[in-house]
Formats: sequence, C-alpha cells, structure tokens
Amino acid sequence: RIDHHRYLREEFTLVRSMWSPESRETNFPGFDRGEFSRVIPFDQAIRLEILKLLLRYEEYMLAGGILDVMSLTHALMPLRAVIGELPAEQKFRYVLIDEFQDFSNLDLGIIREICTNPKSDSLFLAGDLVQKVLVKKLVLREAGFDSTAAKWLRIRKNFRNSRQILAAAAALSKHYGELAITKKEEIEILDPELAVRETAKPFALRTNRAIDKAWEIAYRMVVQQKKAPWTVCIVTANDEGASVKKILERRPLAIEAQQLSEAWINHRDRVAVCTLSELKGFEFHLVVIVDLENRKFPSSGIPEGERWRDALRLYVGMTRARDELYLLYSDAPSEFLKVMGDLLTWRTEDVILNLTLANATRVTPPKKSENSTWIIAHETSCADWFTPIQLRQLLDYFFVYVEGVPNLRRLSPGERRSLELTKDGLFRMWLKSSTLKSLDLDRLSRLGKAGVALTDEIIEVCGRHELRLGKP
Repeated sequence: RIDHHRYLREEFTLVRSMWSPESRETNFPGFDRGEFSRVIPFDQAIRLEILKLLLRYEEYMLAGGILDVMSLTHALMPLRAVIGELPAEQKFRYVLIDEFQDFSNLDLGIIREICTNPKSDSLFLAGDLVQKVLVKKLVLREAGFDSTAAKWLRIRKNFRNSRQILAAAAALSKHYGELAITKKEEIEILDPELAVRETAKPFALRTNRAIDKAWEIAYRMVVQQKKAPWTVCIVTANDEGASVKKILERRPLAIEAQQLSEAWINHRDRVAVCTLSELKGFEFHLVVIVDLENRKFPSSGIPEGERWRDALRLYVGMTRARDELYLLYSDAPSEFLKVMGDLLTWRTEDVILNLTLANATRVTPPKKSENSTWIIAHETSCADWFTPIQLRQLLDYFFVYVEGVPNLRRLSPGERRSLELTKDGLFRMWLKSSTLKSLDLDRLSRLGKAGVALTDEIIEVCGRHELRLGKP
C-alpha cells in the first residue's frame, strides 16, 4: 500500500543530493540508506533498476526544460573546480544562506567555492533543523559546519506566533522530531521561548464540509470583521484530495482569492490559497488548514517510519499563523492532531452560512444512456473519500461491471490508457453515494489479488461517511 511514485521520487532526490552522476553507480548500490531514515530496504538488484529509472527521469527533465530541487547543483558540478580558481574579485566576501536545512552537502560545497576565503567567516547560515522535510543528505559536520569548525548561536525566542499556537506546534515538532532522530536524521529540537502575546488555542474543528467551512471562517474574518484579505490563508494538507483548484472553485462571491505566490504582497485585496509546501516563508494573521484526515494526512501510502516529514510540514504550516489557527477535518482526525491533545480546542461545527459561490452555475444532470442500467444522481462525487489504490479498484469495477461502459476485459492496455485520459467526468459522476449503495461487493472483492482487502477498506471508508454497504 506504499505510494511507490512518491517514494521513488524522494529516493531520486536523495541519490542526486549525495553523488554526482558519474560516481553514484559506484556508491549507491552498497550505500546504507538506513542512515538517512529510509525505512524500506532495497537490495542491490533493485538499486540498479532505480539508477536506470533515475537516468530516464533526468532525460525527461532535460528534454522538457524541467528543474527539480537538485538540477541547478548538478549543472554546476562539472564547473566546481573552475569556480574555485576564479580570481577574488569575481567571488563574494560574505554569503548569507537562509533556510539552510533545505540544502544538501553538495549545495553547500559549491557555495563554499564562491567565497573568497571559504575557511574563514565568509558563510552565515540561518535556519531551523526541525523544518528539514526534504529527502536530502545534509550532515553539517561533513560539510564543515560542526561545533569545532563553526560558531553556533541558538535563537529560542519566537517573535511571530502567540504562546498558544507555538506551544501546540512545538509539541508536534518535539514528538516527531524525536522519532526522526531515532532514524539517524540530523535534527536538533529546541524548546522555544514562548511569546508574551496570547490568543485562543488553535482549533481542531470537525465539520461536515471542510472546504466550505474554511471559506466560512475566512468570510467572517474578511467581510464581517473587516480584516485585510491578504492576512488570511487557506491551506490544503492533501493536494490530491482537497486541491488548491478545488478550494478556489468553492470561493464565495464576496471574497477575492488566488493561489499564493512570491508576489503576494501585491495582492492585498485577496485571500491566499496554497499547499503546505507553498506556505513556507510567509506569515498570516489567520491560517486555516483543511483535510487533516486520518489516512489522508499523513497519507496511508507513506511508511510509518517516514511520516515524521509530514508532521514537520504541518509544524511549518502551523507556525505561519500569527494569531488564529484552524485545523479542519470531517471524520477522523489526523494522528498529528491527536499528538497535540489538550493544546488544541476540540470542537464540532458544521457549515452554518449559505454563501453564494463566485462560479455558481446551473448543472444539468446528464441523460441516461439507452443501453445503460445506471442513473447519474445529482449529487457530489464521492471520489475524494478514497485513496488512489481504492479508486483504482472502483474504476476497475466501473469498467467491468457497469452496463453502458466498455468492458475492461475487451480492451487492450493501450486502449484502456487512452480511455482513462477522459474517464474522470463519467467515472466521477457515477461515483456517488446512491450508486455506491448498489455496489455488488462480491464482484468488487474478486477484482485483483488485493480485492478482498480493498473492498473491506472501501466499506470502512463509506461507513465513516455514514453510508452502509453491507458485507460481500
């Protein structure tokens, strides 16, 4: 059940952060990945396949003009010796690095070369190791920043967050930071000095429609309390489910909003919407984080031993809120919320206001096909309830057993891929509570080797949404 796409992407970043392309084939096959909190063991044969995949990935980026988090460093690696030999007038006396925890040893090694005297006090690093969420190799002692080669000043005073927000966020970071340390991750946990300024505790809010509730909270702040829109941010913890696009589609007519960008200061008339990763580097009066559901954040596709990274992403998101913080979920709360316990105010509150949507349009239900035995109900799709692998099981059922849909077994793999490119509208319109009630669970459980287990999971998910499917 691991999200193998994400896991391999992160493995690519780890390999690219440790070695140049010409040296990784020698070093990666025998490398102890356990030293960098990777919990799934790869034997040598698999590692060689990963290196082949990585080469294809790099060719793909090169062909498409795409950069990932290590591309610039790899472009400069062949020039490292040349950079080191540049005359002093073409180098820098001082270099300031902010958010150093996002760098790798390779990054810092190249940056050292642009200093006039890399062994003196030319480099100044500022950052927070608790915010280290990327799968990169950063070992400060190996990069020349250990306690003997560098001077360290630990700043414990927090000037942004209220006491209540920081206390909850610090409890989260301490719990999962200690777990990261047990995985040999180089993270330093500091007990922060809480601010004098006090506000309400962060709210852990259980609601029926999390996105609409987030807009309702923003509406009260912007329209009713007359706060500046640019001081409010709605954040998704699960971009695959409650995506930024989906949040913006539910924007009330009375509020202007757009996705957060670096030029946010120029859009003071708008509420910001973003992912947790995009939130870093900003701060707001009010932050509302949605979709903090159990099994969605952290995703059930992430190994338990590596979920600490998502916990620290949430810590970063929480500490972007100066005064007010809402953490929203609809069914079962994320394990991260439970860790903060009484440091949160737990409340249940459904959507109250009936706000007119900015893009409200009349939807005409599609006509029933002459040879179809199913009717598309005028309801909201249930697709966001399920994980990708559960959706795949339901999609297979849709193709195989629903009349009026081409039988999956009669299609070649190429024809199926072609059809799946346009499936979303039809499949998502079919995937409603009314049609889920009529699922043939016996047939569903016979699809694929994991059919029975996935069927049980689907039944459990529907049960959390008060939809009973029975047993196969």
